[in-house]
Amino acid sequence: MCGEDLRVKTTSTAQLGEAVTSGKPRILFVDDEANILQGLRRSLHPMAQEWAMEFAQGSEAALAILAANPVDVIVTDMRMPGMDGAELLTKVRKAWPQVTRIILSAHSDQENVLRSINAAHQFLVKPCDPDLLRSIIARAFKLRDLVTRPSLRSLIAKLNHVPSVPELYAQINAALADKASSVRDIGDIVARDVGFSIKLLQIVNSAFFGLSRRLTSASEATVLLGVDIVRSIVLSTKVFASLQANAPATGAITTLWHRGMRTGDCARILARKMGLVRREVDAAFFAGLVHDVGYLLLRVNLPDECARCSVLASTEGITQGEAEIRVFGVANEGIAASLLGTWGLPDTIVEAIAYMHRPSESLTQVPSPLTALHLAEVFDHVGDGSASGKLELDEAYLARVGLTDVVAAWFEDLQTHIEAMQGVS
Repeated sequence: MCGEDLRVKTTSTAQLGEAVTSGKPRILFVDDEANILQGLRRSLHPMAQEWAMEFAQGSEAALAILAANPVDVIVTDMRMPGMDGAELLTKVRKAWPQVTRIILSAHSDQENVLRSINAAHQFLVKPCDPDLLRSIIARAFKLRDLVTRPSLRSLIAKLNHVPSVPELYAQINAALADKASSVRDIGDIVARDVGFSIKLLQIVNSAFFGLSRRLTSASEATVLLGVDIVRSIVLSTKVFASLQANAPATGAITTLWHRGMRTGDCARILARKMGLVRREVDAAFFAGLVHDVGYLLLRVNLPDECARCSVLASTEGITQGEAEIRVFGVANEGIAASLLGTWGLPDTIVEAIAYMHRPSESLTQVPSPLTALHLAEVFDHVGDGSASGKLELDEAYLARVGLTDVVAAWFEDLQTHIEAMQGVS
């Protein structure tokens, strides 16, 4: 963390109580060096009107604060004597799963960053930029507000990965073990897998890697990270092993993967037709691939309530999303956007998923990955015949982005493409 050589003021019990009753979001900063904490206190002072900030010198002090009054966000240094940042966040994840967890580490601490993959939502490099830290924390609160139900917030916060499709998991492991496989060969497989794609973009887009631009392609992320780091991520996350005994969950993952691949493929074609640049085309495909992760989260963890949603949609002729809002207070795309945003994925992807059914509400009113995903989603639902309430095109939005007159022809092209692919298979 960034800081000045000043003494840290301890947070009193009275101050803790005041912070809780004020209704302000609560952030806990942890470091073993008092001067760094005090410098952070001073640099973030302008946010005192909006946030209740607390500062703990070391992990044990942090756990004591959490035991008294849990916080909304914890930001901790990685290297601390005794219990380090990765160990601290692992304890926080288990005891207070609703907390957003951010870790800071030096560029030379790659091994420690990989150790914290399952514990941290986001990774920042130290010394940190206070403006960047403010932005990331503010974004975390904004994303959290997409989901109001506390139990759903906890589900999102404690999740550390999205499971992989069994056959793709096996292919990735085989490719990693095969010395003849190039990093691009591995990247091509990874790019088709929801779980690995999300995890790689989470890591590669963290401040730890210091990229000048946000990556939206899992294949490109694989090439950048290299085989050794990708192998370490596979071993660290164990993205399929935890579901091997859960046949319904495995079936849901496979089903949603097929749908995601179809939607992502259509979104990529549409993005190219709109003349978007390559990174936006990649973002459109990625958003299509992973857009159902919110539904997967609900299906695996809350199957009975998901079944209620399906019955409600069928009996009342409404969409699945409308039924989810009645049952959960939020549609599955809001859960997906909150999850992916919490993990630090690029805004273009998060926004595309958050507004894919209602693009007029987005701040982006030009052709974008959101446009491509909206069209791909409607096209997919028109063709599958499974939903009682059908998704509809946002005609006002399409008029604003100047695409009203081309959609019908583009849908015909998509249908031709799908039929050709089915003929090949």
